[in-house]
Amino acid sequence: MRRRRFLATALLAGSVAGCTTTAPDRTPTPRPSPDGARTPTTTAAPSTPPADTTGLPRLDGLDGSTAPDPDIEGAFDREFRQPFGGRETVFTLSVPEALYDYYSRRTRTGAYGSYVSDTYDDEYVRSLADALREYGNREGLSAREVVNHAMVFVQHLTYTAAAVGTGFDEYPKYPVETLVDRGGDCEDTSVLLAAILEALGYDTVLLALFDANHMALGVAGDAFSGYGYTFENQRYYYVETTAPGWRVGEVPPDIEGVRATFQPVDRNPVLVVAWELRVGGGEVRFESLLRNVGDAPADRASVQLDLETESGVVARGRTDPVTVTRSTDERQRLTLRRPDAGPVRARVAIGLDGILHDGQRSDWRAP
Repeated sequence: MRRRRFLATALLAGSVAGCTTTAPDRTPTPRPSPDGARTPTTTAAPSTPPADTTGLPRLDGLDGSTAPDPDIEGAFDREFRQPFGGRETVFTLSVPEALYDYYSRRTRTGAYGSYVSDTYDDEYVRSLADALREYGNREGLSAREVVNHAMVFVQHLTYTAAAVGTGFDEYPKYPVETLVDRGGDCEDTSVLLAAILEALGYDTVLLALFDANHMALGVAGDAFSGYGYTFENQRYYYVETTAPGWRVGEVPPDIEGVRATFQPVDRNPVLVVAWELRVGGGEVRFESLLRNVGDAPADRASVQLDLETESGVVARGRTDPVTVTRSTDERQRLTLRRPDAGPVRARVAIGLDGILHDGQRSDWRAP
């Protein structure tokens, strides 16, 4: 591959969290557009092809990656203030724009545990957990009080509704997105808190409460008591992440007795792909490299390439299904017929057990 665009978290520019007092941040936060679509950091390729191929770059040599883009610079500086124990605590965090861009581009799925399993943001989530732990050690807090402090942190983010049971939407966020956006819905804050508590060393599970159109969190541990659910012979105590004031094991009246569907946060694959096209004669040669940045093997993973013109897909190929572990990258190749006319663009999709996992479209090219 000409470009090696896979990034280790440590290579992303930005500082980690601290518990300090600084001037309030005035940087505008990217927000959803009126139709609900997110405004990406990078500019998307036009969906309508140009009238001809004059001046277009060639298809030969086109490459791309769904991993974080190392060419994106800058960071989002965020400050979080919340009341706890009769005083105000302040946490600061700097998130690389490249990381936010990566998460904003990912395809949304219903596997909520994968939003916690993605490891690109581990350093930044862990820095918040470390700041909470250090504050607890300094103030002599118990383990339960440290978790309650983490709950207060997410409960004081901005929500789309002010009451418990804000409901699911069609755009769940990754933890970094919720932090940069300074808020989200019940599933967004549950995912964020699950990631923070996991970094603190706790066993957690997401609680999908479909009958209440709500999501919450369960945490296991001898330090906790109160209302909870049993999953795989382990007791998980209820954690409310929306309205302020709730503590571990306390459940809102309209949630008590609601059946929970459990979504583990520690057994989900997350795939990224880097790819390149070479054109020769009447063929387009496609090479892909799959990487798993989740925390479980990806079974039956494949990559599909579509070559599109204005009239639709003119060539399509799919790699054989493979298992992608955390310790190996899977390199695969395809050969497709070269389109006779253009403009043409590539659409690359990652499939996981036959379901769309992630993907991207290229800009328009001359064949």
